[in-house]
Amino acid sequence: MSRLQFSIILKRVQNEVITAIREGGESVVKEAVKLVPLDLGDLQNSIQGDTSKSTLTGEKDNGMTYTIGSALPYAYVQHENLAFNHPSLKNRRKFNMIPNGRQAKYLEQPINELRDRIIDNINTAVKRGLNK
Repeated sequence: MSRLQFSIILKRVQNEVITAIREGGESVVKEAVKLVPLDLGDLQNSIQGDTSKSTLTGEKDNGMTYTIGSALPYAYVQHENLAFNHPSLKNRRKFNMIPNGRQAKYLEQPINELRDRIIDNINTAVKRGLNK
């Protein structure tokens, strides 16, 4: 195999993997917005994903990382604080609160639930790129 052939194959695999990573990240975002605590909708509307972000070291990663989060200053606290009350309909009646049934760990839960499917999709993308 020539160096040129290898470069072409590598680029095909990379493109397939980037697509699988983006699709997996978009799935996580879609599920996260269903779980994020909801008051006025600002936090829900701020949840975004992006493949164009740089890595923590400041170097570009060619789309092999999908960053999900919110730029709102309170997003981290809402995600991490398990003591915050995000009442469900059942608790609303009990405590006379507005129901939303939302929760902390609104990013972590979908990542954990979708992890195996995303990994399988990435593995399939590698195979697809090698077999084109």
